[in-house]
Amino acid sequence: MKNILVPTDFSHNAQVSAYYAAAFARLTGARLIIFHAFYPLAIPMGQGTGTPEKIDSLLPSDDPQAAAQEQLDLLAYELHTAFGVSVTRLLKPGFAADEIPVFARRLRADLVVMGIQGSNLQLSGTMGKVAGVMLLSESVPVVCVPAEAGLSTQPSIQQFLKDRCPLCNNSGQQILQALASQSGLDLQPVGGGVIALNRDH
Repeated sequence: MKNILVPTDFSHNAQVSAYYAAAFARLTGARLIIFHAFYPLAIPMGQGTGTPEKIDSLLPSDDPQAAAQEQLDLLAYELHTAFGVSVTRLLKPGFAADEIPVFARRLRADLVVMGIQGSNLQLSGTMGKVAGVMLLSESVPVVCVPAEAGLSTQPSIQQFLKDRCPLCNNSGQQILQALASQSGLDLQPVGGGVIALNRDH
């Protein structure tokens, strides 16, 4: 594994997924690539509400690109310091749902690690648009880290794989099985702590 892509909107869930991605990178010797797609203006939600939709968790700023870059720099420094992994930062204007799949293919990412609300799709009942798009694609392995996994500079990959029920697409499941084997854990393909999402479900 050479490249692990971590899309972030700087939310708590995204930070949790970044910590686990950094742990995966440390285990495999991969480079961590953190990516943020930003849009400088709020976009109306439509349907006559007139209420602006919050695109990401950045504070209001006259220069959203500079604010996003500062957040990326802080996150990269934090991950490099805590995990000792190589971290690359990428920032691009645009919508995350459009830009993340493109960058994943362009960078030839070996794995995409993302955050989601709740413990898994069945329990949370909802999933972000970007995570849903990525999980239904087989162009790149995808693993979604549940919010309940929590922040830790020493996350237990074994516990994560066994107990946290990460959502993944089929190729992401294969990556998790390889990581489990590398960690000395006997992980069953489905039902042993991993939920695979495919086009038939």
